[in-house]
Amino acid sequence: MKKIPYSFTILSLCVTLSGCGTAEYEERLERGVTSMSSGSKFNSDLNPETTVAGTQVSLRIPKAMQSVDLNDPAGRGKCPLLELPSLKAAYEGFVEDSDKNKMHYYLYVSVGEAANNFIPTLDWLNKLKGTFPNAGDDSSAAVNKDYAAATPQGDSVRWEEIHVKGPQRFYYTKPDGSQINQDIPGTIVCLNRMENGVLVSLIFRYPSALDDRHSTDFDSDWIKLVAGCAKIGAPGG
Repeated sequence: MKKIPYSFTILSLCVTLSGCGTAEYEERLERGVTSMSSGSKFNSDLNPETTVAGTQVSLRIPKAMQSVDLNDPAGRGKCPLLELPSLKAAYEGFVEDSDKNKMHYYLYVSVGEAANNFIPTLDWLNKLKGTFPNAGDDSSAAVNKDYAAATPQGDSVRWEEIHVKGPQRFYYTKPDGSQINQDIPGTIVCLNRMENGVLVSLIFRYPSALDDRHSTDFDSDWIKLVAGCAKIGAPGG
């Protein structure tokens, strides 16, 4: 006789006897499935938890990315599209194209005081729309003020998200080791979350050619994994 999984039995009983709505049941089931499917990704793709220097925020950074000096002379430690006065860390990875050129991509981490509980999501969206002439199209710019990122424990945390595409300058390393900046189509994903009076921003920027890539050197889902692992402590805590 085939055994019914214990967790499924409990959830079914909740719907049948305890009056749980179908929507609530489906949400719980989806969280469980997401946790099982993404749990291995958290561990296979992300480094152990680390504290962002000078803050009470901890993150897990993709294993394929390395820290970049914020004062890097080539400007790789700064986001060229947004002013981030509370920028605390920058990370860089690369993917080799068919010609062995290394295409670089970036994660920027900003942590600051949430003055007047202000979250700059819409301001950033308008700024990026002004930067990219075609970003007013629905296909080029989107905002989601209820972006759910699954946690390793199977719960979810909410962020505000903007997702914008447009021509951007990226760092390239050629096969001979020489390095150049090149303007190509790019994607920028910005996540904002406020907790304990602290505003945390994660900005993921990469060549749009990598949009659908899911590999060990780059995965467009990494931003969601990093967001799901973020822990925000109270200042001075």
